[in-house]
Amino acid sequence: MPKLIAIDRRLIGPSFRGSVGTARDFDADHLFQCDAHTPLINFIDFVQTHAISGRQNSLQIWCHGGSHNGQLGYGLVFCRENLIHSNYGAGNLGQLGSLMGRISMTVLNACGAAHISNRAAAAAADPRHTDDDFGNGHLFCSTMARTLGSWLEASTESQLFRIDDLPRIFSSNCYGSGSLNYRAREGRWVVYNAGGNIISAATIAHPSADRSTVTRGPGGAPPPPLVETCDTGWMTPPSA
Repeated sequence: MPKLIAIDRRLIGPSFRGSVGTARDFDADHLFQCDAHTPLINFIDFVQTHAISGRQNSLQIWCHGGSHNGQLGYGLVFCRENLIHSNYGAGNLGQLGSLMGRISMTVLNACGAAHISNRAAAAAADPRHTDDDFGNGHLFCSTMARTLGSWLEASTESQLFRIDDLPRIFSSNCYGSGSLNYRAREGRWVVYNAGGNIISAATIAHPSADRSTVTRGPGGAPPPPLVETCDTGWMTPPSA
């Protein structure tokens, strides 16, 4: 299965624009790097070029999860436009429609991509049927899976990333190529099929680094708690 990885360099720092390494460093067949200056169309072109039609291609997106007022579930901090499905801004998941059928499995290595914010309107609504998608990461992930025609995995919690040579960044502003690592999965990871439906049997609740805060996820019962282990403050949508 050809493996594509797309990494937003803001995982290293909000202004980092250097290289994070090569595809070999991340055990991938092809690697895409972006930041706040990279148009989303560049990512779309990357997938169209390397995800060979008719083959079982996998895609991983490594980036920060969008947040607002400390709550996750506001899309992905990815490329210049970010990836958004919401009534508060210009939703752009539809732009991925040209990739339909090219990806068989998508993994969002991002904080709380499937998280549903603790907002009164969201708490009172059934997340599978609500039209109120402000902070509704479940709706975001379901829509993305349908748009791509791909199975999709995402978490309701913050995730941990590690930079192996962190001291070098502060001492010399020099980043060691390939030293960015995605660590063990945190909290509940939700699995969607290509129709955007949750596959409950495949959804797994992994241990959380901190169980002090309760959050909401799709499916009724509260998921394992959220721990703010990565900076998600670079995307701040307006309040409802």
